[in-house]
Amino acid sequence: MSQLDLELVRHALNVAKKHGYREIELGVGSDHFHAKMEPTVAAPPTEGERSPEAPVVHAVQSNAVGYYAEGLVKLVPGTRISQGDQVAAIEALGLANDLEAKFGGLVVEVLVKPGDPVEYGQVLATVQPE
Repeated sequence: MSQLDLELVRHALNVAKKHGYREIELGVGSDHFHAKMEPTVAAPPTEGERSPEAPVVHAVQSNAVGYYAEGLVKLVPGTRISQGDQVAAIEALGLANDLEAKFGGLVVEVLVKPGDPVEYGQVLATVQPE
């Protein structure tokens, strides 16, 4: 008789949260676990809440469900992007939805690789405004 291990469920939830997934499903034998989570993008802190050493970052979020592809301006840590730059394309059913940056700044972290499946609203990268 197989059972889902609590540590496996915790690990799956942590990985899903880290990568911005909204839904997970696990199954071992006849045991199943399914969870839907709310988006995890936090609101930026107010001036009073922000510590002096914590930089403000913005999230570049997917505008569709599909597969991530690089845009005309590649999201690479250290790259400067400007508002309106095409930073990604989300491909689905043979169509590509271009994703334009809503703000400019320095790319801090990229959370996806080309070909990765993405959900609507999933965080693709973080950008520090300049």
